[in-house]
Amino acid sequence: IYIFLVFLIIGSLCADNNDIVINEIMNDPSGNDGNREWVEIYNSGNSSVDLTGWRFWENDTNHTFSANMGDLIIEAGEYIVIADDPSVFLTDYPDYSGSLIDSNWVSLKNSSGEEIGLKDSSLTLIESFTYTVSLTDEGHSLEKKHPLLPCSESSSFAEGPENGTPGEINSTATNITLYVKTTGNDSNDGYSWTEAKQSIQAMLDIAWSGDTILVENGNYNITSEIDFGGKDIQLASDDGTHSTYEDATKNQSNCTIDAGNNSRVFYFHNSETSSAIIDGFTITGGNTDSGGGGIACYSSSPTITNCAISG
Repeated sequence: IYIFLVFLIIGSLCADNNDIVINEIMNDPSGNDGNREWVEIYNSGNSSVDLTGWRFWENDTNHTFSANMGDLIIEAGEYIVIADDPSVFLTDYPDYSGSLIDSNWVSLKNSSGEEIGLKDSSLTLIESFTYTVSLTDEGHSLEKKHPLLPCSESSSFAEGPENGTPGEINSTATNITLYVKTTGNDSNDGYSWTEAKQSIQAMLDIAWSGDTILVENGNYNITSEIDFGGKDIQLASDDGTHSTYEDATKNQSNCTIDAGNNSRVFYFHNSETSSAIIDGFTITGGNTDSGGGGIACYSSSPTITNCAISG
């Protein structure tokens, strides 16, 4: 059996719940599909979300959630599987140890495709997409390459391995470039200049280690320190040496991060390595009683390049 998934965003997204994404789908297990289908969700945000009252939406039906293993709190960075039948799922995946949600449905279609999605406790549609026939082999899951990529683009997904990767980072996971600009909006996903976020910290909170964050030239005023949170991310201005901007001048004066004497500017304290990079900024206005007003590093060794630090 062959399937292809074409994705459409339907409905609007809630600010907090937008962090919960459908990350992997097993709609056509090898052999008999009966009660063996599952969907994996992922919390790409920086805080936990209570899934009590949420629904898996399929066949125009709201399928309820009940905890089978663990609870209905999905922590930041956590993967949770929603299974058609948890007992059958655990027979197929005996080593799975994460939280497991029971949300019984009849069957996910393999030939004609259908729309599936997630609804929050107010029954607001968080995200949805429609899959139709194509070239994904039977027994292979469909994986999202990065949680911040839009469901509206089929290129955001790829065929996973046989039996899938429930509860783990996807085998097709890839790093991407994310975007911040002064006129952005922190409710945006950040995956393009059009969808750029406004806050550097908001983008760091949901980026993966290995991602690149490009910051449009301008002035960024902050009221609390910027924290990479242990992630090795490249943070570069338009004019940074790591920028992909064709006309980059390598002039750090074009992009300023100003703490306004409210806090230090950057704080590294979670074992970030030299792959955590700050590139192409003027860093100013830092203030702290414990030293390192511009950049403080504790048990970390980030790379600072093409930057100017002033009082």
